[in-house]
Amino acid sequence: TIEEGGPAAEDVGAGELPWTPVMRAQGGQAALGEFAQWAVVGAPAGLGTDTLAAGLGAVLDTHDMLRARVAPGGRTLTVAGPGEPAAADLITRVDATRGRADRPGRTGPPYQTDALDRIADHAAREAVGRLDPAAGVLVQAVWVDAGPDRTGRLV
Repeated sequence: TIEEGGPAAEDVGAGELPWTPVMRAQGGQAALGEFAQWAVVGAPAGLGTDTLAAGLGAVLDTHDMLRARVAPGGRTLTVAGPGEPAAADLITRVDATRGRADRPGRTGPPYQTDALDRIADHAAREAVGRLDPAAGVLVQAVWVDAGPDRTGRLV
């Protein structure tokens, strides 16, 4: 709010707000962790969890809705301040540096590109199960690590 003649209050992107129009249209389904969308992109060789956590943290800190929590029993959201949740807690690393596409976990030639894509798709579907709007977990990042010399995947 703006007080008469005073400066505008700083919007820190945190606090309580009503459901978004899309959430209202979805009804009770909006509060479930089963609704998700994702993209798979190439991850630089040797990405590293610390680098990924720093990047995801920057996204979380600037995208208020990714810090939202569905308030119990109501149709409101509570948005946490920057730094919550901790980005590192939302990252899963999948080791794809060994094995073959038909026998994951076994030693042999490195995974082929189509195998990395299948691993990423499977990992994305598993990540959906870790979403929990009531706990404020609205995003998951999965790094399919193909090693220090190969492009992996980021879901």
